[in-house]
Amino acid sequence: MDGELDVAKACCRRVLRPLLHATWDRRSLPLVDSAFACAAFGVVDAADALRVLLGRTVVQGLSRSAIVVGPAHQARIAMIHALNLVDQGLGGSPSSYAVVHLSGLLHTSDGIALKTLSRQLHIEFEGGEFDVGMSSFRENMAYVLKVLRETSRINQPLIVVIDAFERFAQRPRQSLLYHLFDLAHHAAHQIAIIGITTHADVVSLLEHRVRSRFSNHRVVLRHQVPFDHLVHVLRRTLSLPGALPGCSRGFVDEFNAATETVFADGAVQGFLRAALERKWDMRRFFDAVAIAINRMPPTLLSTTHVMRCLRSLDVDPIDEIVFRLSPYQIALLVAMMHLEKRSICPYTFEMVYEEWRKFQNRDESRRTWRRQLFSKAFEQLIEANVVRVDSSGAGEGCMLANALKRFQQVMVVHEINDLRQRIVTHGERGKEYPTWLSEWIKADYAH
Repeated sequence: MDGELDVAKACCRRVLRPLLHATWDRRSLPLVDSAFACAAFGVVDAADALRVLLGRTVVQGLSRSAIVVGPAHQARIAMIHALNLVDQGLGGSPSSYAVVHLSGLLHTSDGIALKTLSRQLHIEFEGGEFDVGMSSFRENMAYVLKVLRETSRINQPLIVVIDAFERFAQRPRQSLLYHLFDLAHHAAHQIAIIGITTHADVVSLLEHRVRSRFSNHRVVLRHQVPFDHLVHVLRRTLSLPGALPGCSRGFVDEFNAATETVFADGAVQGFLRAALERKWDMRRFFDAVAIAINRMPPTLLSTTHVMRCLRSLDVDPIDEIVFRLSPYQIALLVAMMHLEKRSICPYTFEMVYEEWRKFQNRDESRRTWRRQLFSKAFEQLIEANVVRVDSSGAGEGCMLANALKRFQQVMVVHEINDLRQRIVTHGERGKEYPTWLSEWIKADYAH
């Protein structure tokens, strides 16, 4: 029995592995696996749209730019599957084009990102070590242009994938995005620029000169799948094939029957429905399956065991909200906390932004952020129901349909001291806050 259980667990892990794939390494996610992952995450249509777009660059030599909007993990799966499909159309070889990757989380300035891009291009097209002495933005940009001109002559298309695209859009001047989109705007370069972001309104953050060079192509991923689809995929990851070497047919039938019983159980179905309503990321469900496999008891699956694994990943909804907040959203919330300490409530965007500006102006060396970034973050706080528009009648003129949003009076939905403590706790537990935000949070405690 123990030997059969080990074989069964190994089989389930093999099925689950493509769903937990967390890198851009396509060699470990071949076509059959990426197809399964796309179907599981419900991004088949998105992957096909990307295949068509990338095919126009790789096969037809046309320049393109696009934004993929949705969870980062699903976007990566869809993108890898699209590239696998392109490879299939080329006879299985990706050698006729190159793919390079940038990340707004890893490459914290345009200079760092451009130098990384130069290094990857050098490895892709020239081989050998990159000249680290070439460090200025202008030198690296000149090198990128040189490589692209040469690759155009030898018909070697380039695909640039930008993770956390919104981080680049939030930077002053947006120099790197301008240059990349400008390259894709001209037919002479065979290049596709694909930005990946969770922010549906990221294009509105782009400066006019950048937006004018963007192809305005968007691929929107679904954040969640229907309940029946979710149950089907979870059941699939915890089921064995009819004939499994190392396992008797009786064991396989018993194992699969236990899985059917678990996912037919009302408690399990109720939890899964509630988790979908709370907008669990799809990958969290698969993380729970991984836990269930690793900790599977000798008596096989049971409702109690699966529920325990699901609940181990069920975090407090307010904690989850705080974890997902961007630095600009947190900065605005801290400003609201300052105002509430002085019994100023409700407040408008103008009042909140002015409170932030007072802190920013204390140190002339502190970086100046564009007002538009905070305005957009303020709107997102309202949309996420972290703050709500005050409807008590105070400032009725601000509630008119044509009133400017920055004059709407709002209030924080959650208890302000609890929210403050959660923001601090997340910083202590490993959520990385920019230095300026950490200073702002400390200033709130000293205020």
